Amino acid sequence: MIDTDGFIDTLKSLSQYRRLIELRKMIVENPDYLRLYSEYQILKRESVKSAVYGHNNTFQKEAEEKLNLIMSDVILCEYVTLLEQLNELVQSVQEYINKSLQLDR
Repeated sequence: MIDTDGFIDTLKSLSQYRRLIELRKMIVENPDYLRLYSEYQILKRESVKSAVYGHNNTFQKEAEEKLNLIMSDVILCEYVTLLEQLNELVQSVQEYINKSLQLDR
């Protein structure tokens, strides 16, 4: 059986995770950062919806422009980069678990 609590504790012990939490706090406490990142999240979500449902994806360009603006700021850039790295790690672990479960059949 997979120890999910242990896995989560391991993730939380990573220096990248701790730094991500610090950056998140900085973003939440800064209205400009929070507004910019929130706008990006909304545009990205709309862009994904448009792509999934086959609609004209006008949100994609706006999301890319907003991401470029975010990546020009040191704090926001580090936050987005760390978030992507941790998401990739979690996805890799999920793939490993899924493959392991398929082998057990």
